[in-house]
Amino acid sequence: MGGVDETAGGELSPEPLPISPPDRRPARLSKIYRDVTSTVPSREISARVLIAGRTAGEVHMGFNPSPVAVSRVLIVDDYEPWRSKICSMLSTQANVKVVGQAADGLEAIQKVRELLPDLILMDIGLPILNGINTAMRVLEFAPQTRVLFLSQHSDPEIVAAALGTGAQGFVVKSDAGAELLSAVEGVLRGEVFLSEKIKGPAP
Repeated sequence: MGGVDETAGGELSPEPLPISPPDRRPARLSKIYRDVTSTVPSREISARVLIAGRTAGEVHMGFNPSPVAVSRVLIVDDYEPWRSKICSMLSTQANVKVVGQAADGLEAIQKVRELLPDLILMDIGLPILNGINTAMRVLEFAPQTRVLFLSQHSDPEIVAAALGTGAQGFVVKSDAGAELLSAVEGVLRGEVFLSEKIKGPAP
């Protein structure tokens, strides 16, 4: 997640995926949750959690999009070395292309309007506008865009609020090395994906 302003020195080794940078804004979690739950009905959040609790790989609500040759991806995170690492991981996939990056919520909204991505990899603790509220705004004017949260947070309330926006998945950054590519593929197929670390029992 974002929250670290210093740029990491030296080159990033391709393997293993580095541990996400330390968070300097833990006190903002409760504010993020209050902000989101004041605008997302609790019943909607609950519905999303029930859906997300299903085994990864199940088709979300029967949605089966037409296959596309290359899916356009926007990466939103305020930590540039992390964005670069995700770009490197996705570059190994022939069916996805990173078309842009954004370092804060307002920039992300602008990039979505300009680039019309198929998928957004969205951090939560973004400057200016947090990732949950950014996703809510984006999905109002671009409902066809899929959102996959990629965050170091695994708090149940934050995960529930994130999925309550209409996002299709949530990957914990510490598990991204093992799960991100599968999550991207699944979400682009219309499935819901949750990290094993936060997935509850299937309803």
